[in-house]
Amino acid sequence: MSTTSTINPAVIPAIQIYFPILTAIIIGLVIGGIGQKFSSRRRGIPAWRSILDAIVGAFGGTAIAHLAGLPTWALLFQIVMATLAVLVVTPAYRRRFARR
Repeated sequence: MSTTSTINPAVIPAIQIYFPILTAIIIGLVIGGIGQKFSSRRRGIPAWRSILDAIVGAFGGTAIAHLAGLPTWALLFQIVMATLAVLVVTPAYRRRFARR
């Protein structure tokens, strides 16, 4: 009797599609929340803006990793791009659109 489990081959394409999307949303929520907590509150930037920028940055990191042919590095690219989005893009929001 074998105790090894195997993944159904029909499930693998779904995992390859939905896992990067799910991780980008989760990483964006976490990094956006952390960024809001530590940097953006003093500048009057709304929390939704920091979180949205981080989620978009994480999706961009996924796209860059896959376009570069490094899908196994997608998680690292997501974290880096989400962090850059919160640190660079979010403060630009106040300068351009925020009410004074």
